[in-house]
Amino acid sequence: MKKKWTFAIYGGITALLLMIVVKSSVAVVKSSIAMAPPLSFDRSILLADDRHTSSTGHGGFSLIAADFNTDGRPDIAASFTVGRWPYFDSFYDVFLATGADSFSGPVSTGKISDCYGYGANTADFNGDGNLDLVFVFGGSTAECGGYYGTVLLGDGAGNFDWPGHIFYGGNSVSRAGVGDFNGDGKIDLVTDDDGGILISWGKGDGTFTTGPHLHCGYDVGDIAVLDFDNNGKLDIVHTCYSPDVVRAYSGNGSGAFSMTADITMLEDLVGISVGDFNTDGKMDLATSDYKGQVTLLIGNGFGDFFPQPSVTAVEGQAGNLVAADFDKDGNLDIAVTNWPNPNAVVSVLLGDGLGHLSAPLFFPLGPDTWLTYIQAIDFDNDGSIDLAVGTYKGVMILFNTSVTNQPPVAEAGPDKTFLVKETVPFDGSSSNDPDGDIDIYSWDFGDGSPAATGTLVSNAYAQPGQFTVTLTVTDNAGATAIDQLLVVVKAPTTAVSDLITEVKSSLVGEIQNSLGAKLDSALEALNKKNGPAAVNKLKAFINEVEAQKGKKIPADVAGQWIALVSRIIASI
Repeated sequence: MKKKWTFAIYGGITALLLMIVVKSSVAVVKSSIAMAPPLSFDRSILLADDRHTSSTGHGGFSLIAADFNTDGRPDIAASFTVGRWPYFDSFYDVFLATGADSFSGPVSTGKISDCYGYGANTADFNGDGNLDLVFVFGGSTAECGGYYGTVLLGDGAGNFDWPGHIFYGGNSVSRAGVGDFNGDGKIDLVTDDDGGILISWGKGDGTFTTGPHLHCGYDVGDIAVLDFDNNGKLDIVHTCYSPDVVRAYSGNGSGAFSMTADITMLEDLVGISVGDFNTDGKMDLATSDYKGQVTLLIGNGFGDFFPQPSVTAVEGQAGNLVAADFDKDGNLDIAVTNWPNPNAVVSVLLGDGLGHLSAPLFFPLGPDTWLTYIQAIDFDNDGSIDLAVGTYKGVMILFNTSVTNQPPVAEAGPDKTFLVKETVPFDGSSSNDPDGDIDIYSWDFGDGSPAATGTLVSNAYAQPGQFTVTLTVTDNAGATAIDQLLVVVKAPTTAVSDLITEVKSSLVGEIQNSLGAKLDSALEALNKKNGPAAVNKLKAFINEVEAQKGKKIPADVAGQWIALVSRIIASI
């Protein structure tokens, strides 16, 4: 059985896929390793209206990307706040995608609050099959008449029923998670509320009734909804200020929650994102903090999470973050907003599928560009995940323009059987590269002898055994691929013993006895380390086979036996 492994490494990141191909009884490996091209977001557009660029404008505070008009393209909904402290107005905008990198709008817009606009999400709150919007607000301002949010029902064509359905919460409502927490088929809400989180039960019409409050501390940073224990029921995780902890609550599917984790973290936690960062089938967490650090917390599948000892530092203060596979290696990466001077940047941290993150790659967005929310989705349908970032200037779409080099295909050839001291040829010329050229062919013969380079190489094995030969090819972009084959090297005694069996099964009568006796004598001499005697008996075997060729021994069989015994003599 030959095992064929395919895996891609991007900057030290590994994903693994096992396929089995029957070839031999010994496992050998076939793989490809694609070195990542530089990740790039070289094309961008800004979605804004005149309120974003006014002298009193603050810009986008929150955003959500989804297909609001059911045309197969992801659209953008954003809330943003304009004004100067302590007088503010918050508005929403909806921009509909009209092409691979173009949007119309805002096609739906309106004022939705006298408070800061902090959070946004989308779900079908009234069960009509169309996506709706929820925006939540907070902040102690002169005209803010309470902390609340609003649901705008969508019609499936990109229009929403402004001014919407207002609901009230507690202090500093700025995050909104959605899901059916009590199993009634209606979408519920989880928001931050007065030092904890508040569950609000959806009534199926865009309005809610108040559910349980789960206290945390001074304030909540971010909220995520997931199924971390794989029981088909939604759970909740969130960050908290003072104390600075990550808390996880397991849902029972009927609306009750029990805390499964209370993890002390570094101070000033901000964002949280979820995903399987170590590819073990269990949900993990990633957090960001104002000290400019991103931390992975590995989940055990039962509701507890374990911070990894190493954290990844980004430039400036780390803000909201999102998980996606930006470099298409099969592993989740992290994009996080941060605010250094003089430029705001988005940092991308590449994951290795083992629970580690790379050093950040920085993508500046320009001076005086305060960044808020971030979303990851393929806006232009090119197979690469793009970014949408809420800024004080509007929503900036960053298109992932990375070009992925396809790895080469290594072909080392079929398995081989030879005798000791024989020259074994190897041919890698069937290897190919789908989008370039192969620059290097490197061979490891598996016996400790020096490696060789080239399409055609050879090696002589001094000892019998089974040897795994590895061919590594490298293309002109630095991507590599590996193929392995098995070489079985036989000792002369083994070859003679195998030939004795073949002769006795192929012939009968006097010729069988005569040739068998000569081979038996040669084998006995070899076992006694008497090479010359063995050679004499083997030459006598050749002479007799030559004499009976085409008579008592078929000509083709005789030719094969003569060639084999000649090789055995050369290896003694």
